[in-house]
Amino acid sequence: MEATIISTAYKGNTEYSPEATDYDKNNPVVLVRYKVYGISGYFKDTYIEERKFLTGRGMVGFINLMPGDIGLSGKDLEDNFKIEEALINHMFGYFLAIE
Repeated sequence: MEATIISTAYKGNTEYSPEATDYDKNNPVVLVRYKVYGISGYFKDTYIEERKFLTGRGMVGFINLMPGDIGLSGKDLEDNFKIEEALINHMFGYFLAIE
């Protein structure tokens, strides 16, 4: 398994996010992508999962690649943007809503 920190961001640090609490504005959301190679049934035999973590709240988001065909063929399989888009569209996930 391979785990990579994809981003560290502060939620609501713009004037366009007035709903963010002071807690959210002062604690980063860390996005980690996990890849497990050699798993048949997934695109390029690779299972992908992403988790978002927030200090003091733990895991606040989760998405994972579903098994099966992602719907690309031919030259589309050489286009990294199309592959990324197809992978995102073939994922399932959920997120914690803080109220």
